[in-house]
Amino acid sequence: MSMIGERVGDWVIDSEGARDHKGRSYRAHAFDDPKKLATIKVLAGGQSADFHDLFRGRLLVLRKLSHPNLVAYLGGGVVHNDPYYIAEHVPGPDFQTLLREGKRPAWPEVLAIALQVVSALRHAHRRSVLHGDLKPANLIRAGEGQVKLAECGIARLFGADVPWPGDNPLASAA
Repeated sequence: MSMIGERVGDWVIDSEGARDHKGRSYRAHAFDDPKKLATIKVLAGGQSADFHDLFRGRLLVLRKLSHPNLVAYLGGGVVHNDPYYIAEHVPGPDFQTLLREGKRPAWPEVLAIALQVVSALRHAHRRSVLHGDLKPANLIRAGEGQVKLAECGIARLFGADVPWPGDNPLASAA
C-alpha cells in the first residue's frame, strides 16, 4: 500500500525510501512547513498490543537522547495499526552506500568517525539505551566531517524484559 501524500501526525509523506525486514522508511515534510523534513520509519505489521505499549515507552526514552552525532527522534505513534517513529532527516549518504561505491575513508577519517560514534553510544548508554543495529548503513555522513548514528528507534533499553520481534532469546544467552 502506498503512503505517498498521506498525513502521519504532523507530517506529510513525500516519497518512499528503503525497505527491509523491519519495515519501510519514508521522507516527509512538516504539514505546516514544507521545508522542514523528517524520516518516518513504519515498522512491519503484526505486532501485539504488548509490543505497541513497549514501543511507546521506548519512544519516550529515545526523545531524551540529544547528541550531535545521533539522529534526533521527533516522536511516533501508530498508523494503519503499525508503529512508526519520526526522526530528523539527514540528507547525506550512509557509509554502506559509500563503501559500495568504492569510497573508502582514509584512516584519519576512520578514526574521526569512530570517535563520533563512540561519543554517541556513550551518550545513549548513559541513558540506558543500547543501539541494536550498529552497521555502516546506520552511519550517515552529515557533511563537514560530521557523522550521525541512525536507527536508535530499534535500540534496546537496559532491563527491558520484552524482546523485539525477530529477536532470538537464545542468542543473548551465549
